Amino acid sequence: MKVRGLPHSQPLTQPLGHEHGTNALCLTRLLAIEGDAMDYESVELLIGAVLALVPVAALVVAGLWCLKAPAKRMPWFFFLGPVASLIYSWTAGSLALTLFPPPYNAYFDSGRGLDLRGMIIVFGAMAGGAAGIVTSIVFCALNLMRQWSRSRASTTSRSMEHL
Repeated sequence: MKVRGLPHSQPLTQPLGHEHGTNALCLTRLLAIEGDAMDYESVELLIGAVLALVPVAALVVAGLWCLKAPAKRMPWFFFLGPVASLIYSWTAGSLALTLFPPPYNAYFDSGRGLDLRGMIIVFGAMAGGAAGIVTSIVFCALNLMRQWSRSRASTTSRSMEHL
C-alpha cells in the first residue's frame, strides 16, 4: 500500500514529529491512500458498519411512529422489532457477502488456509441485529415509563382535587 507523502523507508506507525515539530501521528497522511479503488478490507469495514447501523435507524423510525399511537402499535413493535432484528442478523450478512464477495485468491481456493475475509460483514450484521433488539427493548421501556408517569400524574392530580 502506497501512501502519499511518506518515503518508502518510513513505516506508517512511526511518529512524524521530527518534520512537523510535534510527536503526533499525522492522520491526514496516513489516510491519503493512493489510487482510485478501495481495497476489499476498506469495503468490508464500510459494509459492516452500514449493516450494524441500518437496523438501529430503521427501528428508531418505527419506534417513533409507534409512539404516536402506543396503545395499538407498541405491542406489535414489542414483538416484531426483536423478531425482525433476529431475521436481519441471520440473513443480512450472507446477502451482503453474495453482493460483495471477497476477491478470488488461489491460495485459499486450494484449501491451504483459513479464509476469514468477509467476516467483518457477517459480524456487522450480527451486531446490527443485537443493536436492533436493544433498540426495541429501549423503546418499549420508554413507552412503559411514559405510561407510568402519565398514570401517576393523573392519580396525583385526582388525589389533590379531593383535598
